[in-house]
Amino acid sequence: MSITMTDLYYQEDNGACYVHLDGGLRHLPNPGTMNNLFHTGIAPENCNQFKNAESAPFPILNCFPIMNNAQLVNTPSHPDGSIFLTDAYPWDPDTVVLRHVINPAQMDRIGFDWSNVVDYSGNAQVGVPLSIDSANYQAAQHLAGFSVLYDHLILKKPFNAFFNYLAQSFPAQSSMLYKSELKSLIVKYQAAVNAL
Repeated sequence: MSITMTDLYYQEDNGACYVHLDGGLRHLPNPGTMNNLFHTGIAPENCNQFKNAESAPFPILNCFPIMNNAQLVNTPSHPDGSIFLTDAYPWDPDTVVLRHVINPAQMDRIGFDWSNVVDYSGNAQVGVPLSIDSANYQAAQHLAGFSVLYDHLILKKPFNAFFNYLAQSFPAQSSMLYKSELKSLIVKYQAAVNAL
């Protein structure tokens, strides 16, 4: 039986497989992870193919692969049958987040295998829902980034270098000048994340 997964991509020159999520192509790190998530027997002909990185139809998100050994899960705290992808954000790769698969159509379009859903009882925070575009992910990234920046500049906590791109807009020598602006940015992105 031929299975077509419209959000899966195969790079011909190196054999890499990707899923189109979060505004780009996220690498599937190994066969075990693929088997945890997708129908068995995924073959290049079941995916959208492109020759090399330069011809990729979307940006390849090198810093944001699918988490190694990611799974499709349901949790006792969501008895409504919600399905989540275990994932990790690039700014905090050691923390598991559960990202909601928003509906059965998304599940099927990506090619996730319904029979691979397992019970999850570990500790994890709920992340932003899965999305093809980058809006959900960017809202979470900006919320985390501005929170880290506030903690660093105002509360003098350690800084996560992932957010250097944000820090350039807030020179540290006058950090207290940014307290109000950073608070309003945190509120803005917290509202955006809450609305997802």
